[in-house]
Amino acid sequence: MKRYILTIAALLFMTTWTFPQSVDSFYQPSTFIGYLVDDYASLVKGEFIYDERGRLIMTTDTVVEPLGESGGWNQLDYTYDESSNLIRKKEYAPRIDYCGACYDTYYYYNDKGQLDSIALYWLDPYSWPALWLIRKFESYSYDDRGLMTERKSAIIKGESPNIYISGYKTYTYHRDDDGTLLEINLDDEYKTLYSYDESGQYTSLLSMKKVSGEWVNTQKIAYEYEDGKIYRKTSQIWSDESWCNTERTIWYYDEGGNVIRVEIEKWIDGEWIPRFHMLRELDADGKLVRLDYEILQDGEWMPQFCSVDSYSPETCCNRDDYSPYFDNRLEEQNYMLKNSFFYRFEITSYVETPNP
Repeated sequence: MKRYILTIAALLFMTTWTFPQSVDSFYQPSTFIGYLVDDYASLVKGEFIYDERGRLIMTTDTVVEPLGESGGWNQLDYTYDESSNLIRKKEYAPRIDYCGACYDTYYYYNDKGQLDSIALYWLDPYSWPALWLIRKFESYSYDDRGLMTERKSAIIKGESPNIYISGYKTYTYHRDDDGTLLEINLDDEYKTLYSYDESGQYTSLLSMKKVSGEWVNTQKIAYEYEDGKIYRKTSQIWSDESWCNTERTIWYYDEGGNVIRVEIEKWIDGEWIPRFHMLRELDADGKLVRLDYEILQDGEWMPQFCSVDSYSPETCCNRDDYSPYFDNRLEEQNYMLKNSFFYRFEITSYVETPNP
């Protein structure tokens, strides 16, 4: 059964696409509607709830159509410390039977306020009484400048007392004397090299892997800017001792500098072919009110369907949030929305809160 929640993407819209406002206040979405492209649900309504300091403390969404499935819901709760650091995120959707969809994540900080570790727990629905089992743990290290130097990640399986680590990764971060990130290395098996222009923006990301003790190219992503804004990103893979185009992303802006369209093109038979786009609609005040995700099929733009098990632009799969080998800085490309997909997303109201 597919998941039917879009909260992560909704949070993305809230934090990434705002409009001019007072420094003492912050307009944030309060309600939304999402239209789904799957067999289980076609319409979801949601709500954002904030505390007196303007911090998001709860998101909920409810399936309202089709009527036979109405009432299905999902909820995320957020807890902060006095410094507004996120210390807990709990997600649950009781109507999903196959796993309970209950996750509890704890965030820990060191005495300098830096993120020290993250622990993710999963509620096992098959045990009685139900057990919270740890499923992932990450820890972070920093240098004297407060810059991250290492991140360790462990995937944990089994249940007490037979818990074991099924996967373990160590990421190391290498910088120049000014603190600029130059390389991220994973277990000395994979690495990504970063290049920048004079203004400090990415110009390229080069991914490599070690083969028989030698580093070889695997993937390259190049960025192009105009008037300080990105307008094109091109991905290539290393094949037959040369770089081959795979896909590119193009950003379009209105006169006010707002993104109104993001398009992905595939390199097919020596030319760029449009495959997918995201359309952003703003109101007169510059607030985001609607997003549409569509794929080009047989010459027509159709609502986009997304599969969690697919890894291609046609299925709009988002890159792994934790992988340094794919670019995640430009979050407007984050159109993988858990296991279900909203092909249309409408923010129906905003609320003015204190600037957190």
